Amino acid sequence: MTNENYVWLVTEQALHARFVPAGALGLQLKYADDYNAHITDSLRVVALALRRLHEAHEVIPKPPISCDDWNGWDETGRELFSLIRGQVLTDGQTGKVAFDEHGDRTHAEYSVVNVQERRPLQQDYPVYRMPEVVGEFLYDVASDEMVMQLNKSSIRWAGGLTEAPPGYFLPKHLKALRN
Repeated sequence: MTNENYVWLVTEQALHARFVPAGALGLQLKYADDYNAHITDSLRVVALALRRLHEAHEVIPKPPISCDDWNGWDETGRELFSLIRGQVLTDGQTGKVAFDEHGDRTHAEYSVVNVQERRPLQQDYPVYRMPEVVGEFLYDVASDEMVMQLNKSSIRWAGGLTEAPPGYFLPKHLKALRN
């Protein structure tokens, strides 16, 4: 299954695994290792939400002294979480920062990565595999949408092919009938 006419779509972690097949494709989160950028964006989101909470309430209940004393903090916590989910940073250091109704980030940006075989200059060294960026999934400010940019000609498919394997249409409208 690592020969021609197969496509391997793998997780971000598998892209860097020792035995990942050449030709594999996967997504890699952009800015994943830029902790300062993620912390900066997170602090901005929380600060904006806290400011909105403060503006909405003249009096915020005092924090509880013990586990038995809630004193209204359950409502405050839910409201703060709702305000955090409502924050949008169009100029975040990690791209557009926005959240869905569950609090999961939307608009996360990714690199499209293709695992390619490389032959060393000296023939007595073994062939090795290297992840190569062949495209990006980015937030476009002008259209306010996520866009995919893909350099199809730079993808090396399983078996070393430069052309994409043929796809097969699988009908989804068929039903099993009983006699």
